[in-house]
Amino acid sequence: MDFEVDLLSVSHFLEKHPVLLEKVEYKVRYLNVLEYFVRKYSDNQFSKAMLANYKVAFLGKDIEQYTYREQEIKRKAKGVTGIKFKGFKLFTYRYSLVCDTFFINCFRESLKATTLLNEIKTIINKHYHKKLEGLFSVLYQDKPLMNGLDQVTYQVESWKQNQTYVNQKPKKILITATMSAGKSTLINALVGRTVTRTMNDACTAKLHYIFDKAFEDGFTYGFDKNLNLNANETTLLQDDRDNKDIKKYVSTSFRQLVERQSRLCIIDSPGINSSLNKDHTKISEETIVKENYDKVLYVINAENMGTTDDLKYLRFICETVEEDKLIFVINKLDRFRIPQDSIEESIGHLKEDLTKLGIKEPLICPVSSYAGVLAKKKLFDVALDEDETDDYLFLKNKFSKEEYNLSQFYSKDVIRKLNKTKGKSPDIELLKNSGLLCLEQIISQGATNE
Repeated sequence: MDFEVDLLSVSHFLEKHPVLLEKVEYKVRYLNVLEYFVRKYSDNQFSKAMLANYKVAFLGKDIEQYTYREQEIKRKAKGVTGIKFKGFKLFTYRYSLVCDTFFINCFRESLKATTLLNEIKTIINKHYHKKLEGLFSVLYQDKPLMNGLDQVTYQVESWKQNQTYVNQKPKKILITATMSAGKSTLINALVGRTVTRTMNDACTAKLHYIFDKAFEDGFTYGFDKNLNLNANETTLLQDDRDNKDIKKYVSTSFRQLVERQSRLCIIDSPGINSSLNKDHTKISEETIVKENYDKVLYVINAENMGTTDDLKYLRFICETVEEDKLIFVINKLDRFRIPQDSIEESIGHLKEDLTKLGIKEPLICPVSSYAGVLAKKKLFDVALDEDETDDYLFLKNKFSKEEYNLSQFYSKDVIRKLNKTKGKSPDIELLKNSGLLCLEQIISQGATNE
C-alpha cells in the first residue's frame, strides 16, 4: 500500500461541485490541470484513483472525450482559473481548482501542499495570492473562511468534516465465528450494504478491514493489491488471487441510525472450521492474539449451538480476550419457532457455558441479522427481490409479536438510549425488534448490563 490507510475514511465532495454545471470542453481543461499536478507530485494509487473519480463525475458518458495533453501549464490553467462563476460576476473557479488540487494530492500533508501552493502562485496572478494563502490556512491551519472565498464554501465544509472524522482514533470491532454462524450477514446488516459474501463456500483466508467514511458521497472503495475508489458490488465480493497479502480493505458510508462517538472499522476474520481449512483457524487465532481491537463480536448460530468447533473456539476466545472487550451474538433467531424453540433458554444455556469458561458477566446479544438486512434495505430505499419481499413481510410480522421481540433481552440502559433515536417507522421497529439496532447501540455508544 503506497498511501496512508486513514485516507480510506475520506469522502469525496463532488455531489455539489460547481464545475458539474460547466460544458464538457471546460471540464476537460479543468481536469487537465488536476492531472498535471497528480503526474508531477503524486505517484500513488490513492491520488490516481481520486483523479479517476473526478473524471467520471465531471464527464460521465462523455469521458471518452477526455485526453490529457502535455502542454505548458500556465496556458492550460489560464482558461480554467480565469472563467467567471455563473451568476456571480466577481467569483471564479480558481479557488475550487486549488482546493481540489490539495484534496487529491495532499489532504493530510501540509508540507507537500506548501510546495504545490508555490507552483500554483506562478500560474495565478499576484492579485490573488493573499486569498490563496488564506485558503491554505483555512484547510491546513483551521482558520475561518475569509471574505471572497464563498465559492468554495461547500468544498471547505466537506474538507473540515473529513478532517475532523479522520483525526478520530478508529474504534476497531473484530467479528469472528465458526462456519455458518451468519457472520457475513451480520456484517452486511451493520454496514447497511453488501460488502462481504454470505455463501458458505465463499469464505477465503483473508482479513477484511471495513472502514466507515466521513459522510455519504456515493462511492465505495476497495483495496486488494489494487485500489478502486469507485468499486461496485461485484468488485468488492471478488478476491484478487494474485495478492498474497492476507489483508483486504473496503470503505463505505455505514448506514446506521445510532449516532457514533468515533469512526468505525469492522475487521472480518475467516470463518473457523477445523476439518475444512486449518489456515482459516490460524489466521483468525493469530489476529485475536495480535490485532489491536476495541471489541470482539463472537457470532453463534442459534440453531447449532454447542458444536465441537464452537466450544473449542469459544474456549480460545474466552482465554485470550479480556472480558470487557467481548460481545457474544446469538444469530439466526428468525429461524426459531416458539414453543418448540426458546430464545430465553438459548441465552441461558450460553450464559452457563460462558460462566464455566470464566466469563463472570457475559454480554449476550440476540439478533436476526437477516431481518436487519431487509429492514435497512427498506429504510434506505434499496430494492428487494420477490423472495426478499416475502421474507420482509413475514419477519416484520413475526418480530412484532411479543414472544419474538428480541429487544426485551437487552438492558434498560440500551433501550433508554435507543429511545432517543430519531424517527419511528415499521422498518425502525423491525431493526429494534430484531436486535440489530440494540447491538449497534452497544457497539457505537456502549451500554451497561443494568
